[in-house]
Amino acid sequence: MAKNLGADVEKREAVKQAFLYNYDNYEKYAFGNDTLAPVTKKGQNTNGILGAWGATIYDSLSTMIVMGLPDSDPRFSRAMDFVSKIDFFNTTGGDPPGVVSLFELTIRALGGMLSARDLLEDKGRHVPSFLVNQSRNLAETFMPGWVHAIPFNYVNVTAKKPQDLKATANYAEAGTIQLEWSRLSDVTGDEKYRKLVYGSEMALIRAKEELPGLPGQQIWPQNGTHVDSLAGRYVTWSGGTDSYFEYLPKWTLMQGNSADPLLLRKFTQAVETTQKRLLIKSGVANHTFLSDYSSDLGGNVYRTSGLACFTGGSWALGGKMLGRDDFLQRGLELAESCGRTYLGTATGIGPSHFGYRDKQGKLHGYRKVISEGKEAFYREHGYFPMDNGGGHAPETIESIFYAWRVTGQQFWRDMGWEMFQSLRRFLDTKTGWAMMADVNDQAGDWEDDQGSYLYAEVLKYYYMLFDDPANLSLDEWVLNTECHPLKLRNDRSKFPRIQYNGPGAKPFPYVPLGDTNVESGERALSPTPTVKGPFDFKMENHPGTQAGVEMMEQVYGMPVEVAKAQYSPRPLAVNV
Repeated sequence: MAKNLGADVEKREAVKQAFLYNYDNYEKYAFGNDTLAPVTKKGQNTNGILGAWGATIYDSLSTMIVMGLPDSDPRFSRAMDFVSKIDFFNTTGGDPPGVVSLFELTIRALGGMLSARDLLEDKGRHVPSFLVNQSRNLAETFMPGWVHAIPFNYVNVTAKKPQDLKATANYAEAGTIQLEWSRLSDVTGDEKYRKLVYGSEMALIRAKEELPGLPGQQIWPQNGTHVDSLAGRYVTWSGGTDSYFEYLPKWTLMQGNSADPLLLRKFTQAVETTQKRLLIKSGVANHTFLSDYSSDLGGNVYRTSGLACFTGGSWALGGKMLGRDDFLQRGLELAESCGRTYLGTATGIGPSHFGYRDKQGKLHGYRKVISEGKEAFYREHGYFPMDNGGGHAPETIESIFYAWRVTGQQFWRDMGWEMFQSLRRFLDTKTGWAMMADVNDQAGDWEDDQGSYLYAEVLKYYYMLFDDPANLSLDEWVLNTECHPLKLRNDRSKFPRIQYNGPGAKPFPYVPLGDTNVESGERALSPTPTVKGPFDFKMENHPGTQAGVEMMEQVYGMPVEVAKAQYSPRPLAVNV
């Protein structure tokens, strides 16, 4: 049995203080609103599909419990009281008014409330009945979305019907609700919730694929056929399909020995195809990166995103479950390479989207020539930023957390600590952490925004990275895509143990890329970079704005359809 290395208390408590600092500012300036605008010190409900129901509050519940806030802590008691009074059958928000997202509210609100229930029960604390009652209320709000096996993501709460009966769905939206709705069936005893998401999952799995195991981004809910468009044919582990892949092993883990074997077979097929067709080694620095794939663009497309960086952790988890050391090895390489996209920038914060050249120096999938500034950055770091904005993305620290839990190697904690210190240094506005307009400019502008996932995911992953790994063991809990822990209850005896510590554990001896110290599994982390810009666009051309979508097409040749499918709107930079 591998030694339990315990908690790094000093670093863990530093993360907790960062959470409390940010949440205190949210309470002071934005309580009741979905998010805090930390620069202008006000609340905002700009992401209308969250329903203006206080996203930061319900997304923070599980983190407060994980970090040990007691019932008597006023932050926790106010949050619980607020959530108990939300009217999920009506909203003053919506985009357009009244329209909210099944996917977003499932992973954040439903996942958050069910996780709070499981965590409180596990700790022997009082479990208020409203956590289950409100979870059921929220689910019932979205029942009109199930006109077909695949639900419509956008539901008009006021009118109690889908926003558009002719709308498409994407795999991530329809394939990332299974954990939460299944857990709701567990705690209510009503199987209808599980049956709905099982039907959705089977419809997705059986639809046409572009490559074996790898569908395009979009599907028609009306008949379960793929959308015959450029975006419908575009293959990526990034936005549009990302968390569909993530939930294949996680839903299997939740169901245990009784899980439909088709889920893991589909995950296995997806990873095997990706290893053969989409996994690329960069010509500089020997990074392991994913590529996208588009038959319309001639095959592989050498660009990926922070969103896709979840794959390191997902492949590590799936590799442990399947006994596939090749999945685990490549997953750890992806985790490390994504971490190094943080360590390579001037701020130590990773870009939202980046590209690279392969070992032959080729740059597949680009219809435009990239700038000399980006070429210079690539020659030093082995990748080049495409979208320079960043700050709160959770996917890289998510994979580093999983890497730590399956290997127990200090290397991962060291990398995570460097990343955390960069966030703390460059995102702090003195009234909460904002996002950055340009992660390669230490004196650059902030974006006046916080995602609720800063509280639910980013700071919780950092906290668990430095906590005792016996707490919230991956052999006892499954984390939804918003990092809300749900208790595993079914027999899982046919699956190997996942964590490096515990009875029967088998830690994986990963050697970081380019390392020569095989025994330690450690390598010196990157120094402060010397190459900066010039880069190709300003923040008024950020993807998510119309100008930004056009920029991605004009500068990189990314088709407008694909840019729209992969990017969600973000606010413009604020000059400070």
